[in-house]
Amino acid sequence: MIAVLKTDLRPRTFGWTQDPGDWGGLCNVVSLFDPASSFHRKLRDELIPQKVEDPGLRERMRRLLDARPLRLPYGDLTGKGPRKGQSRTGLPCTGIVQAAVKGQKAPYISNWPADNFLRWAHDLHLIEYRYSDDSFAITAEGLALSAAGGGSGELTEEQLSRLGECLLAYPPAVRILELLQKAEGRTMTKFELGRRLGFPAEGGFTSLSQNLLLLELAENQREGRAGENNALVQNWEGSSDKYARTIAGWLAKLGLVRQEAKAFYVEAGGQSVSIPHAYRITAKGSEAYRRSLGGSRHKRIPKFVCWEMLATNVQSRNYLRTRRAYVLKCLAETKGWVTPERIAASLLENGLEASQETAAEDAEGLRRIGLRIEAGPEGYRLLDELGDFIIPLHKDLEKPDLAKLREELKAALHRVPHEFLCLLDLARDGQQNRVLEIKVMELLTDVCGFSGRHLGGSRRPDGIAYTRGLTEDYGVIVDTKAYGGDYSLPISQADEMLRYVEENQNRDPAAGDGRWWLHFPKDVSRFYFLFISGDFTAGVPRQLAEISRRRGVQGGALPVVDLLLLSEALLSGSLTYEDFARRVFRNEIYRMPGAGNGPEQLRLF
Repeated sequence: MIAVLKTDLRPRTFGWTQDPGDWGGLCNVVSLFDPASSFHRKLRDELIPQKVEDPGLRERMRRLLDARPLRLPYGDLTGKGPRKGQSRTGLPCTGIVQAAVKGQKAPYISNWPADNFLRWAHDLHLIEYRYSDDSFAITAEGLALSAAGGGSGELTEEQLSRLGECLLAYPPAVRILELLQKAEGRTMTKFELGRRLGFPAEGGFTSLSQNLLLLELAENQREGRAGENNALVQNWEGSSDKYARTIAGWLAKLGLVRQEAKAFYVEAGGQSVSIPHAYRITAKGSEAYRRSLGGSRHKRIPKFVCWEMLATNVQSRNYLRTRRAYVLKCLAETKGWVTPERIAASLLENGLEASQETAAEDAEGLRRIGLRIEAGPEGYRLLDELGDFIIPLHKDLEKPDLAKLREELKAALHRVPHEFLCLLDLARDGQQNRVLEIKVMELLTDVCGFSGRHLGGSRRPDGIAYTRGLTEDYGVIVDTKAYGGDYSLPISQADEMLRYVEENQNRDPAAGDGRWWLHFPKDVSRFYFLFISGDFTAGVPRQLAEISRRRGVQGGALPVVDLLLLSEALLSGSLTYEDFARRVFRNEIYRMPGAGNGPEQLRLF
């Protein structure tokens, strides 16, 4: 049953978890909600008195754990985090989940991993959340898991079996199994999985370019820096890549997939490199996947979905969650096929306006998170049974400007993959600069046809791009800026670009390992510089002109909306690479004709 509940919302994030992998810790977190479990008694009588210093807080935790029925508030479970600028190291134990799980170095964990364990238990439907009072209680699945414990700290066979069943009710885990099953025995990396997981057109589901990574791995190996590759692979991942790696890790611990390195040969430089985070389905995993589908031999396993799963780190996430929840509601409550036209009409009946294309993309996104949704000439139909979930209607369902802009751009971008609409979110999030720079370089090189590569790191630009095959090829030094507002291009950043331009002109052979300009071909002699961000303040052209005056090189500033529209024009053939240079590199903020700062000014072409 899908229920609609009018309620105020708290900033909770459920449905996707990136970090935890300790099954024993998970079982303890679930068992603390079970008053009949030995761990509940141990936590109450031993662990909390040992780990919680504040006597008043110890007494509050004891009272909460003694309450019947047992339902525990979020804040008491996770405890307090550090104040701004304060380290997590050495903080006292202030949460029930903190006390329930032993840390790697301390006898308890901090509030962030406590939140992750809580979300993990919720993802697998071992505990349930109540919106009205921000609290959790154990589910029937959680009670069964708790009762299956052996008390020794080691997971029993029954616990492992029950955890496997819970994973088969968690749609993203089924999606990973589906992708690996369809790979027919081949391994898939976290990037190959992440690119096919979640809603791709937004910043909360990003997958980084595997091709750009392979180039960097090969260069490190060729230049004698192979020791840097492990850290590079660890840190090179978007949010969907992290989800894929985490979920595949859970499946591997249960024997459903096997992790093994995947080898690649990189022709540029003639190097063989490998990515360690790659996975292959096992025979046990294939059987589990078939069981998740149901059929003559197996009862179909209901899938548990929560509203929060339907969008993550995106400005208009509550609107998107609600719209997608109503798409799922329409599919779940309609027998047989449902056309995009009918889905759009159903959304309108519930006060949510969306085009048929958007309705179809939402249905496709729901399939990509692991729900069995079949697509055909008649539309879509849901083949899964769903567990109960709630649509928590908040006060304002008006479509946000960013959601409007995203939909209008979808209608304009016929050749640019819609996954690059995530640039709209990334460019406005100051915490996403590295992901932004990699996705921008991926768009320029893998999609738009420029040659080049991501650079990044200390004392190097974010990337370079260059043309091949023109009468006079040109190169571009690229710097991306993720920023919460319009970017003003501070003097320090302008000076940094000035230094890059000077280094490229001087090409000092004694510069050591930092000779990034060697990635430009020797026959490229005309160069430009380019800043890319969400948008720019009116004073930026003065900074561009000053860089140009001092070094004789033209540059430009390009908002991501205009980058996307220019990319579409390049791919359609209505804009040449020579046109690109003439339009963009004029020491100005370039805007496509008719493209303003919001959807009401955006003239699509």
